[in-house]
Amino acid sequence: MAGENEINRRIKNEIDRIKVLPQKPPNEFCTCFWVINPLLEAAGYEKHEIVLQGQTSAGTPDYTILPNTQWSWYLEAKSWDIELEKPHAIQAVNYANAQGKRWVVLSNGRQWHLYDNYLTGRAAEERLVVNVEINSPDFVDFLAALSKHSITSGELERYVVAKRIKDVLDSQLRDPSSEAVGRLTELLRSHGISEAEPEDVVAYFKPPLPPPPPPLPPNTYSLAELYKLRDKLSKFKPKSMEFPDGETCKVSTRHEVIRSIVKYLAEHNGLPEIPFAGGTEGKYWFIAREPVNCSGGRMKWPIKVDILPTPVYVEAGFLNKRVIAWLHALCQAAGEPPERFLITFSRSPIRTN
Repeated sequence: MAGENEINRRIKNEIDRIKVLPQKPPNEFCTCFWVINPLLEAAGYEKHEIVLQGQTSAGTPDYTILPNTQWSWYLEAKSWDIELEKPHAIQAVNYANAQGKRWVVLSNGRQWHLYDNYLTGRAAEERLVVNVEINSPDFVDFLAALSKHSITSGELERYVVAKRIKDVLDSQLRDPSSEAVGRLTELLRSHGISEAEPEDVVAYFKPPLPPPPPPLPPNTYSLAELYKLRDKLSKFKPKSMEFPDGETCKVSTRHEVIRSIVKYLAEHNGLPEIPFAGGTEGKYWFIAREPVNCSGGRMKWPIKVDILPTPVYVEAGFLNKRVIAWLHALCQAAGEPPERFLITFSRSPIRTN
């Protein structure tokens, strides 16, 4: 049986794979096959422990997990583009109700809702105890809490209790008019602090401001800064790069900078539609599947970047100002702020005259 660290690693690997799918799932079947099934298997379930289109007296749930055991739970799937709404929650919770089971998940692959059917006396949508998206930093912990080990050991219950406590306290302690803040204010006044106000209590529980970021190394510029200064760029010698996720790597040429940014975007955000012109009004492709430009001629200086499912070729045969403009446009098209890419040079790449 895989341990907790191994389960988390598998889940992270599957999330990374899903993020770079060449296209979003076009229907419910593909959402299940490309996203939900692999994530359930990463969470420790064997194929025979996942029954598709099982039967309950309330209908046919898309998934019955750990069937015919005391730990059985259900998952109702929707297509990737379908927003999860109240009728879907009712449908999902009814499966658990019909079989007297506690847990049911409603998911479109992007959003994951966990319902606790033991919260009786509430409408189906009010039994929602966890709501998380696949791109959220909390998603790995959520899916690990749904893992086979967690379900069978009772850890899911403890995860849900901790999550509900956090949600209630976060809401209460940020609101000066809340019941919790009111009682704490009364407590402070009963201890002789007559000047205490609800706003003082809220201020006490506010998270501390994060420390200021450390100063950047000398001759370090973001891609956004280089774009603004592109008309003043001279020949430059890069030394290292820092990516939006905080990872760093050494680079020594402009080609390595280009390749690193394109590969990062492909693996973390997904590239825009290929071929990509990057604002050149159709005169040249910046990225294409083959080393040719839009007129059919060969790129001036193509760089091959190995990404899944197929490699791409990037045009690097132009001045720094144009290449920086292309990279800037690529980041924007991929949804990654250019200011989050930092490049350190052995000397300043900016002309002073």
